[in-house]
Amino acid sequence: MGARRPRKPLRLDVHDGKHDDDDAIHEEKDELEISCDIGETTFRKGSLSINSDGVRMGRRDDTSPIFKVSGVDHHRLVHVSLLGRGCSGNVIKAHDPETNAFYAIKTVNNVYDKSQRNQIFTEIQTLYSLKTPWLVDFYGAYFKDHALSLILQFCDCGSLDNVVKKIGRIPEAILACMTFQILSGLQHLKEHRHFHRDVKPQNILVTSDGHVKLTDFGLARELSGTFDMANTFVGTFKYMSPERIQNQPYDYTCDIWSLGLVLVESATGRYPFENCSSYIDIVQSIIEATTPSLSPDEFSDEFREFIDGCLHRDIRHRASADELLYSPWLEKHDAMDGPTCIAAVRTWLDRNM
Repeated sequence: MGARRPRKPLRLDVHDGKHDDDDAIHEEKDELEISCDIGETTFRKGSLSINSDGVRMGRRDDTSPIFKVSGVDHHRLVHVSLLGRGCSGNVIKAHDPETNAFYAIKTVNNVYDKSQRNQIFTEIQTLYSLKTPWLVDFYGAYFKDHALSLILQFCDCGSLDNVVKKIGRIPEAILACMTFQILSGLQHLKEHRHFHRDVKPQNILVTSDGHVKLTDFGLARELSGTFDMANTFVGTFKYMSPERIQNQPYDYTCDIWSLGLVLVESATGRYPFENCSSYIDIVQSIIEATTPSLSPDEFSDEFREFIDGCLHRDIRHRASADELLYSPWLEKHDAMDGPTCIAAVRTWLDRNM
């Protein structure tokens, strides 16, 4: 998508590229390692305590209340099928016979691995403290047989990646309604001084009733102030912003770059740098290739302008979630409020899924 400039020598603080393009590099500081205690029946980390009954946040004694929502009890959940498997664990679809509700149980099998432990800890903290309709619902966690499990909302249409694979390219008007919901999630994170750092199609979930939600907050980060910059190198390379790939300071707008690539892929059915044959090609393209853009013959000027705002390499000129929520593109497609957007996505899914 666009001509590539001649290559320049790169100096990257990364590995040798022998791992999969979608692998994440996790090099967080030891700040997450405070007060970690893994016993036979209880997992403790700072103010967080988890055992076979559930989650306690706050005091390190047994007087803090167990965190449960709507009576969800993992003891009565029946495993239905495997939804996904990774190097650190798996995600299971589970059923509650008493309520006939379905859930997704995400399990990390090796809590003795520092990076895996930090990610699951971060995810629990984020979901516990930042409740909103735009993030996947969290129903608690439990520690059993040296494995740590999260009970999450089951999104029956799967990921955005799954929707594109099943249906194909997403119409611009529907994509605008999905984008409003994604931006609302990113804006909610920003309001609480958090950002995601791993926005990609696989981490955007869709429900048949039209909700679009962010998930997988193992790499989420909190900044102490709105204008602070982060420096750690974590995330998925294919959707990582140029400043992060080059290990430069970054802020909330790193998620906006990732969103821009996700939208181009969803609208065209192709990853913007799909011609790259290797890990280093992707890195080189993100840093130096012509910025991805949309064809004026296929897409509206408003959508093309929206994408341009997301994909500025200079973070000083990249659009913010606040600005994009009031963009002409969303206004053009009446994607300016939650109920309208959810209804539009639901109708489209009813006709196509």
